[in-house]
Amino acid sequence: MVLERVMDVPGPDFPVGTQYGYSNTGYVLLALIVALVSGQTFADFLKANVFDPLGMKHTVVYDASRPTAVFSPRSMICFSGIRL
Repeated sequence: MVLERVMDVPGPDFPVGTQYGYSNTGYVLLALIVALVSGQTFADFLKANVFDPLGMKHTVVYDASRPTAVFSPRSMICFSGIRL
């Protein structure tokens, strides 16, 4: 489980507030907290509280319980400049 892996991490890579580093772990923990507090999946929470209110009709979050992907020429995912 994610929490078990996080507990094994020795500590931060640098003192708090001195640098910035992207952290997938941070986003996974955020999703877990949101799901626990809201009682919704992270995807459902974002859809109801962020995407729908802002009119973001073509924005999605990966949800393992709904493993379907829709790709079209107009909505290609771009990763590091490489279209997937």
